[in-house]
Amino acid sequence: MRHLSLKNGLKNRGLLRRLLILALGCSFSWMLVCLKPGVSEAFAVKIVKYLFEIKGGPNSPFNQPTDLAIGREGRIYVLDGVNARIQVFDSQGKYLFKFGAFGSGKGELNMPVGLDVDRQGKVYVADSRNHRLQIFDPDGNYLKTVKLPNEGVEQAPDPVDVLIVSPYDEPETIFITDNDNHRVLVYDKESLELLYQFGSRGFEDEGGSFRYPFSLAADSANENIFVVDVLNTRVQMLNRQGKYIRKIGGWGIREGTFFRPKGVAVDADDNIYVTDSYMGVIQLFKPDGSYKSVIGKRKNEESKFKTPIRIYIDHNQRLFVVEELAHRVSVYSLL
Repeated sequence: MRHLSLKNGLKNRGLLRRLLILALGCSFSWMLVCLKPGVSEAFAVKIVKYLFEIKGGPNSPFNQPTDLAIGREGRIYVLDGVNARIQVFDSQGKYLFKFGAFGSGKGELNMPVGLDVDRQGKVYVADSRNHRLQIFDPDGNYLKTVKLPNEGVEQAPDPVDVLIVSPYDEPETIFITDNDNHRVLVYDKESLELLYQFGSRGFEDEGGSFRYPFSLAADSANENIFVVDVLNTRVQMLNRQGKYIRKIGGWGIREGTFFRPKGVAVDADDNIYVTDSYMGVIQLFKPDGSYKSVIGKRKNEESKFKTPIRIYIDHNQRLFVVEELAHRVSVYSLL
């Protein structure tokens, strides 16, 4: 729309504004028709099967959930962010228990945004406004706190995601995105010592720099990681040391581009799934980063989600979609 020609002396900025709002309000497929007439039957759709949804435990509805991870025995840990707690469900979505409460003490949380679970079942929570990482056992008992470094940065650390990376026959590491400081912190999982960090504030054409990095994922071999670079409207693929490999996407409203990317997940075949929270869609990319399809429940029709902020793919090839403003987690089969 930035290149819209104002021919015939059009000076009505209100009309231009309404046209812009209309365009941005289009669904993804309708926008494809608007821009490329006749292609509504042409773009590929990856069909998924709806299984169930989770909206919280008894008398404990979610309030803007932001993340989830799968633990031992298939337990589903959902980060119920505004409620400053984690709710836990069995593999079929049956409520089990919850833990956490608002505050700054041990085991308390303040606007937590991201979490992950390691092979032993320990739960790692990016406790954003407390500027720290907290660790719990599988049953929600507090274990440890890791205060994030603030030397040499302008803002207090703002952890928004955590990823446990477990490469074959090498020590496990913890990756944390520090959103406000445009960096990724890497810790040894056993000693909890900071090993290194990478990233700085930078723009779209600069590989390895970020503007508000958000979600994290790893490939099937845990050799490379993916970072959602929100305001640069792309996902970056880097090796574990932070060396830039390639980007996925870029700004736009057509297939293969993003308006506001937020979540990323990788399946067993190293296909990459990315949510666009504003457009309400999930797009699928090949391992080489090229566009493949959109997620849909019917042929030639992409599925619409309400602010899909995070996604997760488990070992059973189930796709979990955290729909923040719908206050739910929707679960689909990819098979």
